[in-house]
Formats: sequence, structure tokens, C-alpha cells
Amino acid sequence: MPTAAVDLWWREGEGAVLSDGIWVQAFSKVPNGLIVNLRGAHQPELTADRKTVRSVDDDWLRTLIHKAIPDLVRSSPPLLTPQWLRRFSRKEPLLANEIIERACRTGAPWLMNGHPVPVSRTGLFPPDEILMPLVTGEYPDDARIAPEPYAIVRTLPERILRWRLLALYDTGLGDPVSAVARSGAATTHALPSDMTLLSETGGPDLFDWQLSERDTRRAEHRPSATFADIAPLLIRIFRWRTARSEVDSDEVFSRLLDNTQSAGDIAGRFKALGYQPPWLGQAAAAGRDDRNLLRPIGRGNGWLPPGAKLPLAQIAYSAAGTGRPVAEVAARLSNLGWGVPAKSASLPTVTDDDALWLISHLWDWHVVKVPFEAAHQLSTAQVAMASFRARLPIGRAQEILREQGFELLSTLDTSHEFDEVDAALLGHRVPGLHIGAPVSQRYLATAAQCTGRDTREIAGRLDAFGFALPRDLPEPSRLSPEDMEFVMTNERRLPLSAAGLVRLARAAGTSPRSMAERCVRVGWNIGVDPAVLEELSDEDGELTYLADIRRRVPQEHLYVAARCTGSSIDHIADTLKRWSLGTPSVSEEFRRDLEAEEVLTDTLAGGRTGAPTPASKWQGRAVSLAAIACAAARARKTFREAALTATRIGLGHEAEDWFG
Repeated sequence: MPTAAVDLWWREGEGAVLSDGIWVQAFSKVPNGLIVNLRGAHQPELTADRKTVRSVDDDWLRTLIHKAIPDLVRSSPPLLTPQWLRRFSRKEPLLANEIIERACRTGAPWLMNGHPVPVSRTGLFPPDEILMPLVTGEYPDDARIAPEPYAIVRTLPERILRWRLLALYDTGLGDPVSAVARSGAATTHALPSDMTLLSETGGPDLFDWQLSERDTRRAEHRPSATFADIAPLLIRIFRWRTARSEVDSDEVFSRLLDNTQSAGDIAGRFKALGYQPPWLGQAAAAGRDDRNLLRPIGRGNGWLPPGAKLPLAQIAYSAAGTGRPVAEVAARLSNLGWGVPAKSASLPTVTDDDALWLISHLWDWHVVKVPFEAAHQLSTAQVAMASFRARLPIGRAQEILREQGFELLSTLDTSHEFDEVDAALLGHRVPGLHIGAPVSQRYLATAAQCTGRDTREIAGRLDAFGFALPRDLPEPSRLSPEDMEFVMTNERRLPLSAAGLVRLARAAGTSPRSMAERCVRVGWNIGVDPAVLEELSDEDGELTYLADIRRRVPQEHLYVAARCTGSSIDHIADTLKRWSLGTPSVSEEFRRDLEAEEVLTDTLAGGRTGAPTPASKWQGRAVSLAAIACAAARARKTFREAALTATRIGLGHEAEDWFG
């Protein structure tokens, strides 16, 4: 479809590029749903075969898209659909916001599950596709959907589920809701970028939130599901941000993904969605280009607390991390409301690459979080490690760090020159040396054998560098040359997960059990029962990386895996524990909610005709919106029918007065 932007056309398919009118392979940054002709001043750089575009002027392309938005919104027949905009949003969520806002102002409709709906009533929120049948009662054929597809509704936080259900009822497609329900509904429509705001991590590419048939096909009807059955499900389940209503400044700064959006814009959107945004002060003006300025010194992740007084070392660190002059960095942080030391004006700007590397990587080898308030104080071991890795003499490194506002807790011998033994230790040729953790006996023994030196000499060197040593020195290691090479190559992977063990076994062409025996022989604690590794068949090799699920698995995700496999939620939790993936827990409150869901599902499906026995069991019990929605979907009923049935059998819930 041609547009007023001349060199841009909207289309249904993937993004495409013309170079002065000649079709070339699309550049990865071009969004789906358009064709752009790059010519004149914007003629692209092509590969040697002149078939592929190397780069596109992003700012110019966004300006072009912005100009063409009115043509898209008023297209006839309509090109704009939720599916089209979802694909476009992957690369341009904020431009997709503009499209939604334009459609809302003009009163444009689009089709949702075959029904014309004003865009202003819903906006774009991908989960609406699976929630719509709860409103209309029009469920797709089983053949068209994945096994137990509506289990994923359980993962939606209650406030989001409430918001979307009431928005969909507001379209008029389902039964009317009461004035009480309408008064409690959020007044804002959904924007494509809301999925980013409401996700756990705030990442940009978050629109594949729904489990596909491919994700669930393997797990279907596996009551004794193994980890290989479960992992593909758990790794793909969308992680929503915590249900708490308060939003902290870290969440705001982490979502600065585009220069057209400020921290204040993000906080304002959180507020529109019903959350309590943090106080940002002048930091509300921060944009994406400020992100690297706002990273705090220290090992912990996160962002500078708004309005905090900054140590001189923070100014130096922000300047080194961005490559910007110190005066410019200090001025920008001051303008954003942070307390900048007066001495910043006299802080020399570092331009030497090795010195910049030194300042930027001071905490790379820490195994514990270093509080922001104490991070300007550097330990002896920290300075020694960073000096060597930055290829700077100890004296020069200490001089630079003092000039940049860091406090050295003790001073290293400036006459010491790093030699080959130091290189093996500080350069991690013998892996396993970290800041903030005592040196292990195993490390001393391995380092002694690797360098051909006595363990006492190794201990003496590390002591001089400020590392904490064990009370008793070990005997020298007696590993074979092959095992020594194995240790030196792989110890940096410790602690070794089950998946890491399987990967090592496959790389060596041996079984997981044999690899486990070798790891034990060289002194590693593998932390997993080798017997569980035998659950994987040869064709499951590509699944082993999925075992690196480091984060806590929410109980709602355990529920999804249980529903999709037909196994129990306890079986899923036990399987993860056996794979050393934490200790997933299921609260008693959640178990009671699941029990209520089962009763409600059975009643809706005709298995019960009256109140459960004993009736008093349910009196006063509140059941979640998610339980009602899941029960309705499992019985292929509307949410309204499920809510009214829940009330009839004695289950209290929030939607009791939604339908009169």
C-alpha cells in the first residue's frame, strides 16, 4: 500500500528493502510490514555481491514510518490488525504505540478473533487473543490449538487479568457487566510497549508470550514427565514482573530502550496502568543514552538511586564506561539530580585504553555483591588482579586509581613485576581464583602442579597480593596431564550444573555418568545425582542447555507444566529439585486455589450438580480470578458463567458483582 512517505509502502509480509528501486535482502533492523526504498542521500551500503544491505539510517527510517502512519490507519481494506501490529512491534514498539494512539484518535476499528472492535477499547495486548474466548464463549477447535493452551492464563498477575477481562467486556462482545465492574476498570487502553514494562526483565523482544504447539507437543500426556519433557515449557513461559504495586527506580531505568522515551515517560505509563511509580526527581529526564552513566560502581547490578550523593570514583567510573569527558559526565549527572563532588572539576579525563579498562573492570572477579556505598574502597587483591589484567605495572595502576577518587585499603609493593607464575594465577590460566572468596585448597594444589612450584610459594604470592588463604596448605596435586588439562580448560564453568555436565560429556564423546566420575576424580563437587542425567536420550542433546534455569521457577509456571504434561505439580517441582534447579515451592494458599479450580471445573463440566460436600468447606474462601478463568476455559464456558457458578457453590471472589 503506497503512503505519503513516497519511499515507504505498507505490506502484510516481512520487512523488505529496495536499493534505488532494486530489491535486495532485507536488513535485520527493518520492521515487518513495510517496504522501504533507500536512495539518494540514504543509498545503503551493500555487501560485495550487492544483494544484502549492511545498514540503514535508523533515525531517517523512523521519521519515514512516522509520516506514513496515517495511511496505515485509514487503509481500506484495513491492513492494521492485532497480528500485523504484533509483528511490527518486535523491532519498533514505540512506533507501534504511535500507531495505536493514532487509531484511537480516529476511532478506527480492527478485527479481534473475527469481531470488529474499536482499537480505543482494547489497544494491543497479546494475551487478549487467548482471553477473548472467555468473553465470547467462542473457543477454537482443538486441532488448531496447543494442548492445555489456557493454562498460561494462570501466569497473568491478578491486576493484569482484571484489566484485560474488563477491557474485553467493554467491547460489547460478551454479556454486559455491572456499573460496579465498570467503575473499577482501568481507563487506559493497552500499548504495544506495555509487555516490556510488565515483564520481569524489561527486555525488548517479549511478544512470543504464548506457548506454541511446538513447545507443548513433546510434553502432552506425560504424567511421569522427565526433565527433557518439562524444560522446553519452563524456558518459554513469559515471566511477568512481581505482583506488587510499587515500582522502583531500577525497573524504570532498565526499561530505557529508546531515545524517544524518558524515565519520566516510563514512570507515567506505570502510573496509568495502576502502579505506584517511584520518585525520580530530576532523573525523570534520563534517556537511553544515559543508561551507562547510571550504572553504579560495585559488583551488584542495578542503577544509581535518584538524588544520591555520588563519590568521586563514581564519576570516574561513569566516564570510563561511556568514553565521555569527566566534565561532561559530571554536568549531566548533576543536571539529572545526583550530588556530584566539587572535586569532579579537577578529576583528570582518562584516555589511555589500558587505564580505561582498569577502571571499568574492577569488580569482574568478585563472587559477592559489593555495596554501592563501599565500592570506592578497593582491596589489595582487587587492585592486583585488575592491574595484571589491564597490563599495567602495579605502581601505575595504583596511581591511576588514587587520581580517580578510589581509596586503596592497602598498598602493594610497587617494585614487584608480574612474571609467568603471576600470569598463571592472576590471568586465570589456572581458573578458580576470585575476589571476595577464600582461596581453596584444591586451587592451591592445582596451581602448584600447573606452575611446577611448591604450594608454599603459591600461597606466599597470593598472600602478598591480598588473597585470603586456607589455614592448612594442601599436598601438591597428583593429577594426570590429561586431567590437569581438563581442569584448566573447564574449571571456570564451576559450579557445574547438570546441563554443563551433559555438555562436557557430549564434547568428550562419553556418557554423563563417566563424565561425573571424572569430575569427582579431579576434586569437583558436581552437585547433582548422575543418575538423573541418564533420563536424557541421545536425541535430547539439544535440550541440555535448558537445564541452566538459574532463576526461581514460580508456582504458576509449575502449574502450567503440570497441566501440559498431565502430571502433578509436585512431580514437576521434584523433577526440578533432582536437577539441582533450586527448591520450587507451592504455597498452601495456591494449593487451595487449585483445589477450588478443580471443583469449579468439574461443576461447569457437569460433574457436580450442587454445592460441594461439606458445603462449609468453601464458605468464606476467596478464589482467584485466574482460577475462575482457567476453570471456564477447561470447561469451554464463558468467564461470566464460571463466576456465577463459583458464587452458587459458595466460592467467594472479586467478580461476584460484575454481572448483576
